[in-house]
Amino acid sequence: MASSPYDIENIPGFSGWFVHARDTSGEEPAAVVEHDGIGCTFSRSLTEEERDEVLGFLRNHAEGSEDYRLYGTVRAPLDEVSGMHISELRSAAWGIGLEGGHGDARPSVDFDVVLSFGVRRSAANKKRVELKPKGYHANVVDQDGAWYLIVILPTSRRKEEGTAAEIRQHIEVVRKEIGDVELDAPPIFRIRSAWHLRARAAVEAVRAYLDAAGFTTGVETHAHQKARMWQMVWVKQKPMYDIENLPGFVGWFEGELEAPLGDPATIVEVDRLGCVFSRPPTEDERAKTLGFLRNYIERHKRYEVRGSLTMPLAEISGMHIEKILTALHDSEVDGHDSMSAHLRFGVVLSFGARRDAAEKLCRELWPSVFDAEIVDRDGECFVIRRLFITLQGMEVAEMDKAIEDARKEMGQVALDVPPKVRADLSWSFPERAVAEAVRARFCAAGLTAEVVEEVFQSVRMRLVEQNRCRMLASGSIEDRMRPGVLSMAGFLGLRERLDDVLKEDASTLASLGVTTAEVADRLRPLVGEAISRYWKNPADGAFHVIGMFRVAIHQWRGTQECPWDCDVDSKWSSIDFVIENRRTGDKLRGPGLIVHLIAEHGFFEGKGTRYRVDPRQAVEVLGLPGEWWSRVLRR
Repeated sequence: MASSPYDIENIPGFSGWFVHARDTSGEEPAAVVEHDGIGCTFSRSLTEEERDEVLGFLRNHAEGSEDYRLYGTVRAPLDEVSGMHISELRSAAWGIGLEGGHGDARPSVDFDVVLSFGVRRSAANKKRVELKPKGYHANVVDQDGAWYLIVILPTSRRKEEGTAAEIRQHIEVVRKEIGDVELDAPPIFRIRSAWHLRARAAVEAVRAYLDAAGFTTGVETHAHQKARMWQMVWVKQKPMYDIENLPGFVGWFEGELEAPLGDPATIVEVDRLGCVFSRPPTEDERAKTLGFLRNYIERHKRYEVRGSLTMPLAEISGMHIEKILTALHDSEVDGHDSMSAHLRFGVVLSFGARRDAAEKLCRELWPSVFDAEIVDRDGECFVIRRLFITLQGMEVAEMDKAIEDARKEMGQVALDVPPKVRADLSWSFPERAVAEAVRARFCAAGLTAEVVEEVFQSVRMRLVEQNRCRMLASGSIEDRMRPGVLSMAGFLGLRERLDDVLKEDASTLASLGVTTAEVADRLRPLVGEAISRYWKNPADGAFHVIGMFRVAIHQWRGTQECPWDCDVDSKWSSIDFVIENRRTGDKLRGPGLIVHLIAEHGFFEGKGTRYRVDPRQAVEVLGLPGEWWSRVLRR
């Protein structure tokens, strides 16, 4: 019986491993063996004994990394729940880990309201569109031909945050929001709690607590997440492509490199997909690498139709937009639903060289930094204000209202040219002939359209995934910081050295007379207060005035772990912030995790990542050192 992956690799005809999904773009293998999302391929048919040996190995590996997902749900009519009831259920879920003696296991707890619309999908979409600008996350779900809108409540999920009175206030706001909605059944409140446990005895003990608290429970068995991650490491840590065996190979990259990597002769790239070497490759090596990249892109190529339409805001109407949507729906072809297309509307405001006026407008009219963006193009400054118009579920009258509201907003704004509305549409197809046919229909509807050859980012990232697995397997902190390992952007560029970054930033701070502790001590109360206010009144991107600063928080669903494997509060590791100095107007952007990285490790991230917080900029925006800043203010 095989005891290691290398025993399987020694079976004659072994081709390679795969995790989750097998790459079907190449030649079909003669044999495929798979179990629980991991498997391998062979270039010849296997005997029964060989197949049993491979399956036995895969099953043993999966069973050795099993854990249990215990979930509990409480459902009740929204009209009957109270803040105290929700607070008690939340405390019951969070209290089990301590009282039950099951180590550091903690649950995930979510609250939502389920609205039933029957067959009225357009009505569900309409309500979702209305709720989005108000800070609610809502999803439209189809279940057995009936449509439901799941509204996620902004109630704090942690037992120590949010009083019963505050929870009651959230419930009352939601009741008012849906009070005039025609539903097929009364709205239902749900609380869902999920636990990941390694021992069956712990599952049964926690399940008893949940049952006693009124939860409906269930158990699922699957491979433990961390075990599966390391399963992926041993599958993919070996080179999968001949290019990775070339001397000096460093790693793959996708997209634009965010910082120079030294000698351009060490980079081989085709259409924003490439690799980096520690030395210039020979002519033969470069030709081989270029050939591989071109073949890889050609195999995965798709054809994207990109269309756009620009009209003066004063002239556009809901009927114009309806014409665009009709053209989109009429362009549907077999196997290509128009719901897979991407359509975005925005109001474009031209400020010429007056960027300060553009920033002032955004602060006054749109406190959310994610409703409008400032774009600099050819020396001119534009503000693009998003129009919330969706592919499905909006009537012409609703579109007219959205347009009229935009006109009222712009009525008093001094602009270099009248405001315009721009519609941008994209739709991807595997065949060029289909894309060309759809492009012709878009042009007939008045859009300017073109067909662009494209390779999806997810396909490109298959190569970058090789970097991640090798870096994780190495155990090096510096390797864990590379792009695509712990995060897509990474903490360092592909060639940056951690020691060099730490020394340079420490030198910069020393020249300014500031320490990392002073930077962290100024950041921590500002970001912490903004996080606290966000959880009391979740408004994504809204600015909070805190002393001489304005601070905005953007909450992400996932968290970012520390490269040094420190335990960081998820409230900090799941947000980005924007800090604006109210006296100077200067801004500082960064991830919540940066406060920990600066305080504990003196690390501001590398110049090769977009999440870097420049230490000099931080000192200027935050007004450090304090004595110097006080002298400036006295002047």
